[in-house]
Formats: sequence, C-alpha cells, structure tokens
Amino acid sequence: MSRARDVLLALVVVAALAFLAPGVLARIDTDLRDAVGGVRQASGAGATSEGWSQVQSAYELSGPLSREGLGYLLAAGLRGGHPCLLEMTPGTSLQCRTMLDTNGPVTALAGHGEWMLAATGASGNAPRTWTADTAYVRAPDADAAEGQHVPVNGSLPADARITAAAIDDDSYFPVVAGTVPAGATQRLQVWSVTDTVQGIAAPGGALCCEVRPGSAVVAAGTDPDILVAAEVRGASSTEPFTVHAWWGSSDDSAPEGSWEWQDVPLPRAMERVSDAQGQTLDHWLAGSTHGRPVVITTRSTSRGLVSVPLPVAELDPERPTVLLARTSFLDDGLVLAVQTADGPQVWIRPDSGTWSSAPLPAGTILDAETVEDTTYVTIRGEDGIRLWSKRLLPAAR
Repeated sequence: MSRARDVLLALVVVAALAFLAPGVLARIDTDLRDAVGGVRQASGAGATSEGWSQVQSAYELSGPLSREGLGYLLAAGLRGGHPCLLEMTPGTSLQCRTMLDTNGPVTALAGHGEWMLAATGASGNAPRTWTADTAYVRAPDADAAEGQHVPVNGSLPADARITAAAIDDDSYFPVVAGTVPAGATQRLQVWSVTDTVQGIAAPGGALCCEVRPGSAVVAAGTDPDILVAAEVRGASSTEPFTVHAWWGSSDDSAPEGSWEWQDVPLPRAMERVSDAQGQTLDHWLAGSTHGRPVVITTRSTSRGLVSVPLPVAELDPERPTVLLARTSFLDDGLVLAVQTADGPQVWIRPDSGTWSSAPLPAGTILDAETVEDTTYVTIRGEDGIRLWSKRLLPAAR
C-alpha cells in the first residue's frame, strides 16, 4: 500500500511539472547547475596550476570578462548553445544571472554599476572576434533586479565582427565596436545600443579606416568619453597598420547617432592593441610595438597620454597579447596579463613600486579582470577555456 502511494505521489509530481512553464523548468535547471557549481567550489575541488585556482563552472565558458559595480565579476558562458551571463563575488561560484534567448557565444561584455552590456554571435576561429548577432543591455530597473535581460531593438549586421563593448560613467551611451566588410577590407564601425542598435558616426568618418585583418577593435568608457582604438592602415593602401585612438562623446540633447570624435595623439607608436580600460577620469591602452609590451594612460583630467615603464620582455609572436587585469587611479597597484614568448604571465606593480612577474597556467590568455583583491584570467588550454583566480594585491582604495 505504501509503495502504491509513493508511485501515485510521483505521478502527481510529474504531472505538475509537465504543466510548468518552460521558463520555470529552465530556472530549475539553472538553479540546480548553480547549486552543483557552488558545492564544487565550496568543496575545494577546483584544480590548481602555478599557484592559481580554477574557478568551477557548470557552464562552458566563452572568454570575455568584465566587472559590475565594485564587487561582482561578470563572465560569459554557454549552455546548450545558448549564451548565459555569469556573475560571482570572490570566494563564491559562478552563477547564471541572465539567459539570452539567442544562439552563439558572447563576443563582447561590459559592466558598469548595475548595467550589463553584451553582444553575441556565431562561433568563429579567433577568440573575441565572432560574427555578430544581437546586443543586449541590462539596465538598473525592476527587470534587472530579477536577473532579466532587456534586449535593445534591432540587430547588428550579420557580417559585423564585434570585439568590444563599453559604457560611459553616466551609463547614457553604451556602445559596441568592431568591423564591417567593405569590399576586400574590414572597416571600423561603432554602434550605439541605448534604446535601439544604431550605427553612429565612426571615428574619422563613416567607414574611414581599414582595420588589420583578424585584429580586435578595443573600447573603454569613463566620464565623459568613450575611448576607441584599432590597428588601422594610413591613407595609402601601401602604408603599414598602426594603432590609432579616438575620444568619442555625445550628450542627451544631441540626436541619437550624433557623436563627436577627436584624434588621440599617442606618446609612442604602437603596432598592436589588445585591451582598453576606463578608470575614473583615466583611460588605459595596452598593446605592443616590435614584439615588446606597451601600456599608455591618461593622467588626471588631462587628455594627454603617457607611457607606463614596463619590464623588457619578448611577446608571443603569434599572439602578442597584453591585457589590463587591474588599472590604478591612485597608484595603488597595476596587474597585467601578458602572453610572452615563454608562456603566459602576470606582471604586478604594487603602489608604483617595482614590477614582478609570475607564471600563469599554460595556454592562450583570452581576458583578465580584478575584483577587490582577486585577479581572474580566462585561458584557452588543451582542455578548453578555464577561469583561474589568485589574490595578487590588496583591494584598491
């Protein structure tokens, strides 16, 4: 009798689940995955390598990292081909906060305060450079509090390659940046993603600049500007590719799509650019010249850029990546993730002091970010993309 009652109860539960909305079932599945990830994280089951701890995730990571406010790491993952925006604080596990109803991985990700901006696309060969599909923005409203995404109206061009997302300090002008094909070349383009997805006046004019094939456009936001940089060719098709940068600004009274761009004179020539970051009143660019790392930054409210003294090292000739894992406004510490010829490394400079270096787990660096006192790096290794963490410097003041 007891067994029959148990069977009957099980049938009732199954019938009830059958009538649940698909979204509820998806939420249950997400919660179970997050719970499993949390147990794995809490149990210390994560692997270690070179002193770094692997952050456990129930999702397939796709590379990009960002920061939301001061205490949350944002990452991007996939589940069943559908992108998920992941979130965590130091010492916890990655949890899916927003499932996007589209396919393909997140190719660009930005967080600022309560804002989250992501562009998605179909998978390609190079990390962070996939064909674009749709941009999503999560705004500080009731929907965001429930972890819902707010898709902006419209889609990015199917042949665009989106590699950067940025939000200014006032959260008025989120943008994504990348390239669009023009004949046999790729040309720089920026899109505004506030209420609609709209191409805006590109730096130097519409489709002004031929971008080095396979390279990434980078962007960063602060108050009141957006910084965009790319590896572009000069006026002649025979000129070499070099890094050019522009300040972009708009305001509430300007018509949507109306932007003003100003050339940024770089303090030294850069052949490659791999990252940009916005810090309060400061912008940072990282890249390389002649296979050596280069980092430049603004100082205070001046728009002039200055070079940051760096150690001498040869970068990986195939992927000369220099990423700004942590930038500093009050000189309380810099951290770089660098793909050197001897393998991936982090470079650390505390309080404007002397640089030191430490190895990273083997593989190709995709992105890096710091939350409080913990630095996170996504690395593509032989077993796929993994997220690694380590405490390197005290939390910024």
